[in-house]
Amino acid sequence: MRKISRYLWILIVLIVGVFVAEIYLNKPDNVPALTGKTDYRSNYNRKYGLMWGGHALRYYLYRNSSAYDTNKTEYENFIKNIEEQTLNINFLNSKQSIVQRQDFKYSLISSVMVTSEYGSTSAQEFFAESFSKYVSSNDNQKNVTWYLLEHFFTKTFKQLKNNFSGGITNSDKWIKIKDLIDNDANKVSREIKYDINLDPNKQNLNPSDLGYTNVINGNRYIYGFFNRRYVTDTITNLGKQIFSPDFEFNNYAISRIGQQKFGTYAKKLMSSTLYNPYQKIQHTKQTKNKWSNIDELDEYWKETSKFKTATGIEQSSIQIKKNLDAAYEHEKDFKKDDLYEETLKLFNVIYKIAGDDFRKIFINLILTNDKKIKGIGDATGVNGITSTQSLTNDSTTVYSFIIIRDKSFKSKENQHQFNWSWFSSNNRFQTLHHEFGHVLDAYLSKDNSFSELFDEDDYKLTQQGRLYAGDTPVKDVYALVDKKKALRFGHMSGCKCCC
Repeated sequence: MRKISRYLWILIVLIVGVFVAEIYLNKPDNVPALTGKTDYRSNYNRKYGLMWGGHALRYYLYRNSSAYDTNKTEYENFIKNIEEQTLNINFLNSKQSIVQRQDFKYSLISSVMVTSEYGSTSAQEFFAESFSKYVSSNDNQKNVTWYLLEHFFTKTFKQLKNNFSGGITNSDKWIKIKDLIDNDANKVSREIKYDINLDPNKQNLNPSDLGYTNVINGNRYIYGFFNRRYVTDTITNLGKQIFSPDFEFNNYAISRIGQQKFGTYAKKLMSSTLYNPYQKIQHTKQTKNKWSNIDELDEYWKETSKFKTATGIEQSSIQIKKNLDAAYEHEKDFKKDDLYEETLKLFNVIYKIAGDDFRKIFINLILTNDKKIKGIGDATGVNGITSTQSLTNDSTTVYSFIIIRDKSFKSKENQHQFNWSWFSSNNRFQTLHHEFGHVLDAYLSKDNSFSELFDEDDYKLTQQGRLYAGDTPVKDVYALVDKKKALRFGHMSGCKCCC
């Protein structure tokens, strides 16, 4: 995670999904002119392509909040105030703006509910940060958003996977996805609907329960929409994705709306983040885990990725425990058993979502003590990447592998980034959770007809040393395997989502 500048953007070919965490630095607000350019995304037609889970999740959270129904009018007035200060009036009044404005509406409330500025930089990072929050949260940190995420990952996600195969290549498919989420909303308990106008007397959590430690003036926490910088940066991030690269929202825009009016409503949106509807009730149904210890998990992946060398010796490409042990030896800032426990919990959560099918997308986890992960642009500060191969026509993902620097497991640094709302979790192993969130997103985008598992010959050629040569990830993984099989897949491309 970067310790000098605030952002590190990395250019990728297929999907924008990059990340470096950095110290939260103040920067001056320049008085902007209202965006008057005509380069609005005229082809913006919800052709989301691959890795569309974040778009679906953003809509799901909006659909299960009172911004959708009970408090719809006041929320849409809030959105309208932002749009009027940032967008050209002719564009606002055009039919062309309808789709973008709807997506902006969904995306903004979701970045209130899942507090992560990094999650606001793209739909892919939002999905990964949401998954990280879901896996990482301890019992004290569970709020109404967590229970909505639980429903999504244990129920809604499975429906999406079963009903929709591959990427979103036309608007009709998105409409059907949206319809499924609308129907699913009827199954979501009203107790966990996110109320943007919650009675303060119902709040039963403190920011310290959520894990925040940044207090000013003795008792005031500054995170999420309680932090003006988070508000302006998050809205700007969303606007750049959805409307125009020139989109900017800052303090000058807020002053035109009205400082008190805007600030009061922004804080009101956060009200339910301090509410746990099941605080003293055992709500989550306990189910049996697939693996009870790290050795069972390790053996599962060893068996899955087994192959024979040229001399007939049996080996395995995926070495979970060996990698964890090596990470501990290089970075003894944590207990090895804690890393084992967190990894075991992570894989058990994933198994409950995807089952054995996860083997159809995930091909390796690599932990390294390298200072940089090279080959992905300016790699300074990158602590983890998920490399996903896909077809160039956006019809399907094919597989993903993960590389994580063990330096990312720093408790103090993760807490700092969490306090300033860059990450959704203060768990020291949140990079691990985040990167596997990207793999789960890739799994959702995999065409169900691509059901073949990697075979012995494939695993022989996708060992750690081949996927990550020196300190550089291989550019084209599929070039390593059988060329005849590669021809069957057609044109391939890759993306790297970074942390």
